[in-house]
Amino acid sequence: MPERLACPYRGLTPYSEDDARFFFGRQEDTQLIVANLFSARVTVLFGPSGVGKSSILRAGAIRDLRQRQHKAAQRGERPDLLIVYFRTWQGRAMEELRRTILEEAAELAGKPVSAPEAATLADLLQHVARTLEVDIMLLLDQFEEYFRYETQFGAPESFAAQFGEAVGRNGLPVSFLLSLREDSLAELDRFKTLAPNLFTNWFRLDRLGLEAAEQAIRGPVEEYNKLPDSERVYGGTITLDEGLAEEVLKQVRTGAVVIGDGGRGTARKEHASIETPYLQLVLTQLWEEELTKGSKTLRVETLQRLGGAAEIVRRHVDTVLGSLTVQEREMCARMFDYLVTESGAKIAYRAKDLAEKGGVDEASMRTLLGKLAEGDKRILTTVAPSPDHPAEPQYEIYHDSLSQAVIAWRRRFVEGARHKQLARQVVAAAAVLFVIIFSLAYYRNSQLKAEAAIAEAAAAKARVLEYEARAQQALDAAEKAQHDLLDLRQQKDGNSEEIKKLQIEAAKRMEEAAKYQKVASDLHVVAAQSVPKDAAEQAVDLATKRANRAEYERDQYRASVEQLSKERDDLQRQLDALRKSTVQQTSPQPSARMEQMMCRLEQVRVLEDGSALDTPWDFQISIHTLNGDPVKVHLPLTLNDTNKPLMVIGKQWALEVDPANPLVLIEIIGQRRDVKMAAQVGVGYVDGGRRRTVALVMPKPDDGAVLFDFALVRPVSKK
Repeated sequence: MPERLACPYRGLTPYSEDDARFFFGRQEDTQLIVANLFSARVTVLFGPSGVGKSSILRAGAIRDLRQRQHKAAQRGERPDLLIVYFRTWQGRAMEELRRTILEEAAELAGKPVSAPEAATLADLLQHVARTLEVDIMLLLDQFEEYFRYETQFGAPESFAAQFGEAVGRNGLPVSFLLSLREDSLAELDRFKTLAPNLFTNWFRLDRLGLEAAEQAIRGPVEEYNKLPDSERVYGGTITLDEGLAEEVLKQVRTGAVVIGDGGRGTARKEHASIETPYLQLVLTQLWEEELTKGSKTLRVETLQRLGGAAEIVRRHVDTVLGSLTVQEREMCARMFDYLVTESGAKIAYRAKDLAEKGGVDEASMRTLLGKLAEGDKRILTTVAPSPDHPAEPQYEIYHDSLSQAVIAWRRRFVEGARHKQLARQVVAAAAVLFVIIFSLAYYRNSQLKAEAAIAEAAAAKARVLEYEARAQQALDAAEKAQHDLLDLRQQKDGNSEEIKKLQIEAAKRMEEAAKYQKVASDLHVVAAQSVPKDAAEQAVDLATKRANRAEYERDQYRASVEQLSKERDDLQRQLDALRKSTVQQTSPQPSARMEQMMCRLEQVRVLEDGSALDTPWDFQISIHTLNGDPVKVHLPLTLNDTNKPLMVIGKQWALEVDPANPLVLIEIIGQRRDVKMAAQVGVGYVDGGRRRTVALVMPKPDDGAVLFDFALVRPVSKK
């Protein structure tokens, strides 16, 4: 029992003989091609990329020729025509062509047909024609690919030499048709000496006109409705919304669908011809959208809801690639750089070659290629092996019409990756910069403390010298009083009252001298306990080393951005060390120069977290100043990519900071509540006068980042 048909449109897949009943819009061109095959020795069929050359040959010309054979058989006549269709140019073309000719001959004869192994192409065709008593129609499709893979053009055993001999042999009952892209016509000049009569008969296949394109829209639906229920998936009568055909034709006219650098469709001047691949892809997507949801009508409303033709084409590539992991998308970005050129030309490669060029293991590349080369959503297709590696298939872009969409996707991906990398560099650089600034501030703070200690010690020593001088003066006065007392005693005529007075004065001077000596002795002890100059210099040296260390880390960061995760861990360890050293120090009391300011969390932004679902988080925010205890805040948030660009928060906290150098350190620790994962840490600083961002960069690039915007402002005074 044949498989039931789900859709009469073919998407990006060329029509085959089995699809002929759904192939519309090319009846006149088909008749002309068949007429050329019967009337001319050689026909060159050419046209723009994606115009439908393969479809018209398989579902048009070959179908017509086989119907002629069938009618002859019904009349009891013997078949007199052998049809050979060939398009495998990536491998050993001559061997594949020989095998194809013999297989078609065997199918027509109903028994195996053999030929001498050493027979040339002309001899093989002559032998088959005589054996079966038939004329041969040899259709060589996608001939532009032959030039891409031929490495021995003109050599005696090459296809070019044997093809030239066959085309030039008189009496050979063979008609040749070469089908190739219009932009490859110049390549045929290489055959001028080998096959001069190759250039006598040309047929250009134009894009579908509006009338023919409308037949290609309506005809398949009408034929699908004629199928019995046993041969189709969707029963009932399928209809087209009024005005749908006109709207679709308007959107897929030549030049109307442009996949540019940004990957968005833009309108250009309309032309009276149709891009067939886009027409088929749009109709296929529209059919699937309607029929899978129970609708029996293809509607204009649905086309508009899908974003129109340009969005459907772009989304086809984006949907397929978007279903991959971030590592697979990175592999695709590197791989596409080789599979398609900037001009849109396709090139086939082995999995091993792509793995080597992309710098990944071969097993991962084969898995990825398998995903992209199967099913209706395919972007790649397998082609015949190269002569050097006959056992390994090659891969190429599935259809020419996808080339520009693939190029546009790659540009967007590379640009997006560059922006993400830059964002991570900026965040990491901000963290490094904060460490440097904080270390320099610590260095300056330590330097000021050391200078104050040196000044304190110098002042103490000066006071010691002052009190020592005063003590010496008191001793000198006491000694003078004693001398005066002795002089009075020696004179014997001294007044007893005066002697008593001198005795009191001498005792007083001696007491004062003892006092000054004690103070001087105490000040010696104080000076000894003060920070000596060498210790202060050690503190300055330590702070200088911290600053140098921070600068060294900055240089290391610039030298190797790839070590971002390692540097983030280093920064966290330095932060812990700084916080530990800050706790170990005696925090000075806020001076008269300290001022109250508000640290305000203005907004939170989500940067491509890879999910459109609500994501619950718990954030622990610690705000540190150079003086005083940190402010700790618990902030639960539910984040979502769809609420970009920001979530307005507007929370603020009061801090005591130095207005001459307002600077605070902010540490954020984030933990998701819905899944088990390691806590993420973000570090940043905020100074006065501008908004600063503290970022939590997730360990995986596709998990994005959460950005917190802070500002340090003065409180608004209440009048």
